[in-house]
Amino acid sequence: MDMRMPGGSSLFATLFDTGAVADPVGTRSGAIVRDVTEAQLVEALVSMAAGSIEFVGLVDGGDFIEAAGSDDGPYALHHGTAAAAAVAGEIPNGVDRATMEAALLAYRRGDPSWRSVGEWRAPMSGAERRVEVKRARTVARAQRVAARDSRSSEGRPSGWLARVLRR
Repeated sequence: MDMRMPGGSSLFATLFDTGAVADPVGTRSGAIVRDVTEAQLVEALVSMAAGSIEFVGLVDGGDFIEAAGSDDGPYALHHGTAAAAAVAGEIPNGVDRATMEAALLAYRRGDPSWRSVGEWRAPMSGAERRVEVKRARTVARAQRVAARDSRSSEGRPSGWLARVLRR
């Protein structure tokens, strides 16, 4: 199994001084670590959480799983086929850091439990994604207002805020 991640940085050179090759397919700027060990994967996941690298992907034959994000999440999680260079499934709204790590480690071990970390769906179209992002931003704004209102004397949201939070 190979690991794909951004290359060209001193972090990459420090973490992986052997086994890295340039991306021979040219499908993504980055590097590939052949026959990745679990320790190398864990180190890459820690670096991604810290914001030092943007994504980590594992390729096993014709299939792949990849994650992108930072801090505690949410992390985008995708799987698909390398031959088609297409994403077959994603978990809408992403997953937290622990779930992302569990999925990638299970995939690396050949454990099929990575499939049960969330509800996999076909990828959204660009228009669907824009609507979902707008909805998520509205909910996040409503939650911030609700948190602020909860510190007020009444503590209950009303009007549009109450309607958004009931969804």
